[in-house]
Amino acid sequence: MNPHKAAVFLLCLAAVCRAGADIVLEPPVFHGAARSALYRENWPEDNGGVVYCFLRNTGPAPEKVAELLLNGKAPGEWPKLSWWRVWPESLAPGGTGCLTLKATGDPFAKGSTAELALVMDSGAQAAVSFPCETPALRLANALPAPEPGTLLLYLRNDGKTPAEVRRVFLNSREWAPGVDAGLSAVGGSYTVPPGGLLILELAHGDAPAPGAPLNLRILADAGETAVRVGAGIRLTAAEFPIGTWSSNMIQSPGGQRHARRLGIDACVSYTDWPAQEAMFANYHIRTLNICARQAGDPPQKEPDTEQVAARAGAAHIAAWMVRDEPDLHGIPAARMLDHALDHWRHDPDTPAYLNLMSMSGFNEYGPTADIACMDHYVMHAPNAIPRTGITRHARLEEALEYTDQLKANTEPVRMWTWAQLAAPVWGRQPENWGVKHQFWSHVMGGAKGILWFKYGPDYERDHPEQIRAAENTVRAFNAVRTLCLYGEPLDALKSDDPEITGRLLVSRDAVVVVVLNNNYTTGLFPFRSSYTLKSSSGTVSFPLPGWVPPERAAAVTAAGLVPVEPVLKDGTVSLRVSINGAARVFLIGRQDVQAPDTPGRVVIAGRDEKGATLSWPVPRDNCGVFSYEVLLNGEPVDTTPFPVYTAAMPGAYTVRARDAAGNASPPTEPVLVAF
Repeated sequence: MNPHKAAVFLLCLAAVCRAGADIVLEPPVFHGAARSALYRENWPEDNGGVVYCFLRNTGPAPEKVAELLLNGKAPGEWPKLSWWRVWPESLAPGGTGCLTLKATGDPFAKGSTAELALVMDSGAQAAVSFPCETPALRLANALPAPEPGTLLLYLRNDGKTPAEVRRVFLNSREWAPGVDAGLSAVGGSYTVPPGGLLILELAHGDAPAPGAPLNLRILADAGETAVRVGAGIRLTAAEFPIGTWSSNMIQSPGGQRHARRLGIDACVSYTDWPAQEAMFANYHIRTLNICARQAGDPPQKEPDTEQVAARAGAAHIAAWMVRDEPDLHGIPAARMLDHALDHWRHDPDTPAYLNLMSMSGFNEYGPTADIACMDHYVMHAPNAIPRTGITRHARLEEALEYTDQLKANTEPVRMWTWAQLAAPVWGRQPENWGVKHQFWSHVMGGAKGILWFKYGPDYERDHPEQIRAAENTVRAFNAVRTLCLYGEPLDALKSDDPEITGRLLVSRDAVVVVVLNNNYTTGLFPFRSSYTLKSSSGTVSFPLPGWVPPERAAAVTAAGLVPVEPVLKDGTVSLRVSINGAARVFLIGRQDVQAPDTPGRVVIAGRDEKGATLSWPVPRDNCGVFSYEVLLNGEPVDTTPFPVYTAAMPGAYTVRARDAAGNASPPTEPVLVAF
């Protein structure tokens, strides 16, 4: 559309809308690109942002967007317009959709006003203008609750003024606090205090399928100012995977068995479908599948949509991996969007996942997929500072800093991260305490999936210290895995020791407190390949949300929960902390009286000279499954921290899951082992 036609269109548009257009555009939500003060990475001075604009079809027929105008110009006339999409692509009568758009700088320069206009394929037209200002109130996360048909919405207030929720919208439905059934606030108050968190429970009554569009809008008042927040995302399953990059693992049942003994339940893979299905059937390990027309590492070609469609909804595929590090390889974000859309169209049930490398690409690429992920390794892993020619070894704090930037630029998109384990390309492997430090850095930053780089069949032999560090870390993590999944990070912890930092993961029933020891030394810049950790001690304090009862307090360890005695005064918790290693983790909250679900069917995954390997899927628990009790002919004979066990004696084996509080599930159905 040329400028003259655009001007005529905009002049006529208001009259069309007043006459009752079939498409209504609601005021958009603008998320400006977050920028790190520590890492320039040659960013533009104004990296623009992402806009979420919601559409409602008030007409009697389906509608599709035929044309977009931004400030009167078509997309091709805006060189800084990176990408845009409308999902769902077709709006049913009475339905809603979300237009998501990314631009850099002008027209999304900070403080400017932009105008969006749409022409539908029916000829219906609508327009809306909005300020390019990021609200202090953020929709930080949205995920399905354990209760069917309920969504949990997490609102964080980064401003200085309390915000009061007035309306909540999900797709075509609306709720008002205290008026409409199905909407409730954890703790009873709909006010989000400055620096605080509000968890909303939205019981919408149905159970949308995975991949269903969630057009979420929330209206609030911050003093005299009306605030609008929200986003258009797709529903993804409430789960916290522990994965790895080891495509050759699917060819090694021994590697799969050892991987389960590290808690690994997902693995990057390509297109060996029978091996993938066998790995899932025997060891319950799903794939993060790269399905491209030409494989490689990373794959360089377009998605093989025929193969994706043929395996739509397959149980063994946890996510389709759109691409690894497209920002590093200079592949435009618009192409990643096209690939993600191809996956959505051909397999709407399975999430699309995208892995990134540089902070400057997080806002550009991250919102294109269902799950945004990044890799940044800090110990003995040379990091090239983009476009500087400088290579240096990193500060340990960067694991958290990069996680923070990914979340700030993509929320409420689900976030995973890669954590450093071991890799031949590094030469010297990370210290075992560094493995733990990086893992918990990602968790405390809000990651909802941790992927180890990397694990393979030979790593038990080649890197035993790193493998044991990962095993012990995940053992402790499993005690609070569900609480971390449903916990939203708050940077509200204070310490009297500057080398101790921490975050809260706040959920409905508890607060998980992650405390890091940053008392380490390294060489001068550029950093030498040496890290030395010293112990730290001090007192940390943090506010306890009013809805979290301090019924139990414990340190979370690989051996279980160890009671501690915090001081609670005027709603503030104080803990004396000594850290001889990388991190300490604490749990404060409600007494846990809920037993885990019964594990799924126990299978004989394989046999060797030691006996029969038994495997079973991890059941649900409100806090996390910590261990399993193995019974032979109805009598307890052993415990195991992970869902795999070698049965050396014949007989009928059953398994009970236990949480860290000692609650036990009913036993599974028996599996008969004979020799």
